[in-house]
Amino acid sequence: MIIFAFIYAGYGALVCSNKTFDYDVKDSAIIDDNKIVYQTLDKLYFINSTLDQTSQPITLNQTESNLYCKRVFVYSQDYLITICQKYGQIPYVIISKLQNGQYVQFGTLQLLADALNFSKLMVLNNYLVILTSDRNLVGLEAGKVLFYLITITETDYALQLQQFVLDNTYFGQTTKLYINDFTIRKVTEQGQLLWKMFLIDAYNGLLWTNFLEFSRGLIIPDGRGTIPLKEFIYANDTTRFLQVQFINATVSNIYDVIVTTNALQQYGFRITFDSKGFNNFNLLYVLDRYQNWEAVNKLLVRDQYVVVQYTNRVNSVIQIYFIPKINLLQIIPSYSITVQNQTQVVYDLIYQGQFSLILKADELKKCILQ
Repeated sequence: MIIFAFIYAGYGALVCSNKTFDYDVKDSAIIDDNKIVYQTLDKLYFINSTLDQTSQPITLNQTESNLYCKRVFVYSQDYLITICQKYGQIPYVIISKLQNGQYVQFGTLQLLADALNFSKLMVLNNYLVILTSDRNLVGLEAGKVLFYLITITETDYALQLQQFVLDNTYFGQTTKLYINDFTIRKVTEQGQLLWKMFLIDAYNGLLWTNFLEFSRGLIIPDGRGTIPLKEFIYANDTTRFLQVQFINATVSNIYDVIVTTNALQQYGFRITFDSKGFNNFNLLYVLDRYQNWEAVNKLLVRDQYVVVQYTNRVNSVIQIYFIPKINLLQIIPSYSITVQNQTQVVYDLIYQGQFSLILKADELKKCILQ
């Protein structure tokens, strides 16, 4: 049995309200502030922000046997993307389309060629941006980012792999890059509208690249570089950089990001660009680590809230940090949730009048305001 804890955060109080949901959830995505989709191995379930089921689930994939679905993404409120895979084989894409207020499976299953070790997807205009790397084995497998142009018609959809691949060659590196995460945001830089992408290399830190947009939502690469984090913070041979996310609204040419590590603190950085590219780099604050536990490769950022999961390989602790707009070098968690006998936890941070954390846990030990 799965327990979902509904955490109300933001007004000086923390309340856990447990409800049961008897399915093995593999992933989740936020459709809007009042609807969440949960992915099981073969179904999509739709839940509102108070964890009530809002419609009948969708049973996915009626044609391929032994196909197990593990990730779900919101392409738009009209389309949901599910990634499914047979063991050791190329992943499939399944799209569900909103029709008459209900989502239904749509079109023909499409193979994600070259994306065997799929681990993350984001949408950039008409592109699916996909990371191929095993994020549970940080630093052991060279990663790269692929772009698939997606075309959707009334009756079907198609995927076309693009020529630009973000790997060591793209960034002018002679050795492999162990790309473990990326994030994208549409920004204005030097008066020009573009897409800014930051990526994490497990061993060295940040990479960046830009994409210019032209007609019909198509993009072209423009500018790239590296930011070696080990030159700015203390790191030893066992340090691995895990994830990067934008935080707060960006100002022209200035970007605030959160960077997580496996065995150090978590960091807030401010990165500045000029007409020549990367210009300056400042440490804004440090998020207090939980004891000496390792951070899990699962970072959530919503406005001024940051959620980081830590584990001692038996239990997990989920820390919720509130990032104030005033300058503080060290930030302690506002809330802490302990999950027993579980090292990977599925959770989402949503907003409906106040911020709320919904998580999946087999057993909740405590839910406390610190």
